Amino acid sequence: MRSQYDLEENTSLLSMFSIVIAGANFIWAMFIFPWGLFGFISGFVDIYLFFLALKIRAHYLVRDYKKAKELALYEIFLGIPFGLIITGVFAYTIYRALDEIIMREYLVRGKPEIVYAPPQFPS
Repeated sequence: MRSQYDLEENTSLLSMFSIVIAGANFIWAMFIFPWGLFGFISGFVDIYLFFLALKIRAHYLVRDYKKAKELALYEIFLGIPFGLIITGVFAYTIYRALDEIIMREYLVRGKPEIVYAPPQFPS
């Protein structure tokens, strides 16, 4: 059960870091004019990453682990270049935890129950 709380905590931290980094990107974009366009684009991408983190948490809470894992993969690829690497790292830890949950669920469900025929007694 501890990993469940860690995963919920990591999704909360991921959304928090996304908003903080979006604010930082918007602030530096206002002061550095030629490179400001990249800052504004990064800020908008980080806001998108914030909503993506909320979606990951929502899918996790309703136990739709495959969809949450897919969204975490998008979060990794967008979080590393636009989120100052830290959002990508948090998204990777979430992705690993979800992958472990999916694999454990598959291994438990994947084994068919062996049913033997009843013994035949000679008459």
